[in-house]
Amino acid sequence: MTAPRPAGSLRHRATARRPRARRPRARRAVGVVGVLATALTLGACGRGQEFVENNPPGANVTVNDISVRYAHLEDPDTPGTGYVPGDDVPLYLWLQNESSQDATLVEVSSEIASGVTLEGAQPPVELPIGTLVEMGPDDPHFVLEDITTQIRGAELVPVTLTFSDGARVEIMVEAVEVGAID
Repeated sequence: MTAPRPAGSLRHRATARRPRARRPRARRAVGVVGVLATALTLGACGRGQEFVENNPPGANVTVNDISVRYAHLEDPDTPGTGYVPGDDVPLYLWLQNESSQDATLVEVSSEIASGVTLEGAQPPVELPIGTLVEMGPDDPHFVLEDITTQIRGAELVPVTLTFSDGARVEIMVEAVEVGAID
């Protein structure tokens, strides 16, 4: 005969209950904050025209609440040689007016070109409030005409943008492969 078991004793180890480990409050709080931060980040991704990234390729600048993004020259067709004096060079960029009033891009110039023209549309470039204007290979875009110096891929070229409110900004653009940005 077996000895009587004291009250509250367990028959099998497998049936023994182990006390639940408690998670420290700080650890739970960190988990909750992480979930909320992820939800807020993902929720912000679906709002409006999210073309502005943290660090998009090309030249990027904001002047008086007008964002200039992805500004670059078309990559030269001939590697090594690049563009030579006398060539016309396409300039691509995106513009978004985030200000509280309509704006206009009235002039684009470069010290290495005899002139800059707008191909596929009539100047000036209107920038209504909250609109994104894409100026890529299949859209109206600027052309640096009759360049005065050679431009090889990845070389920086100064381009000045002038807006209707008098704001001027010089950006340094480089020749990059069209598919690398568009």
